[in-house]
Amino acid sequence: MTTQTSNYVDAVSRMTPGSTLTFSNVSWSQYEEFLSDLGDGYAVRITYDRGRLEIMSPSLNHEMYKDLLLLVACQVADEISL
Repeated sequence: MTTQTSNYVDAVSRMTPGSTLTFSNVSWSQYEEFLSDLGDGYAVRITYDRGRLEIMSPSLNHEMYKDLLLLVACQVADEISL
């Protein structure tokens, strides 16, 4: 783990629900290393675009609405498949 990617992982561990972090000038190899170092232990959304790394920690409301929408979609799919 390089110092830079350990800084990213440390920053993620301190995020509060609903917050966003953005890093510029991140190389693709740093991004891949960050994903490897982060593992599956964090519920964050990560995007990477031409050197810009954005990490979002969904709020509790976001997760509640996501789960509700998933439930509705599953119910509709069940009705259509009958």
